[in-house]
Amino acid sequence: MFHMLNRQNTRRILLISSIILFQACGGGGGNSGNNSTSNTNTTPSDTRATGIVAFTDSAKRSQPVELFLYYPNDNLSNINWQQTAGSNVVFHAGNSKGIAFTPLDAGEYSFQVSFNRNGANEQLSYSFTVADEVNQVSARLGHAALEGNDVSLRVTLENSNINSSSIQWQQTSGPTVSFSEATSGETAVFFTAPSVTTDSFVEFTAVSYTHLTLPTTPYV
Repeated sequence: MFHMLNRQNTRRILLISSIILFQACGGGGGNSGNNSTSNTNTTPSDTRATGIVAFTDSAKRSQPVELFLYYPNDNLSNINWQQTAGSNVVFHAGNSKGIAFTPLDAGEYSFQVSFNRNGANEQLSYSFTVADEVNQVSARLGHAALEGNDVSLRVTLENSNINSSSIQWQQTSGPTVSFSEATSGETAVFFTAPSVTTDSFVEFTAVSYTHLTLPTTPYV
């Protein structure tokens, strides 16, 4: 539930969601085509397609973009991400299953990733468009995290009209996580990646309010 603000003329806005890929210990996932039982909690199956997973086909300038290499039931190694088109962007962990970056210029962008899957070398590519419009707020940056590792997420506010004290975080999908401290009104949140039996996505969103004068009533 969101807090009611003191001022009547406020506007609720959605901050862009952030994605984390939780990696099961042992590398690229489980054994293909073999079901087994164990004492660990099973991770709910993810129905999204394998390959490069992106959560947007288009973006705005200054909006973080996240790309993931997703083969939950296969063993992956020798991962190497490269940018092949568009204004240069900075991304780290180019040898991991997930990369994130923030395009500053509008235009077409392309990336490719080479990797070894179950002993065979493969390569995939992905392209998207960045619109010539500035993103005002964002949660940055999504990444891949091993189960049991400490994870943090942070929102960046580019618009002074946004009320940071009204920020509310919410997990919208994936294995349940427990924040390590209060999150209401915080620009950064912290938690420990839960144990998973296979690589699993988890998604978070944050909402806030602007101070803009609008003919609306308070939002609860």
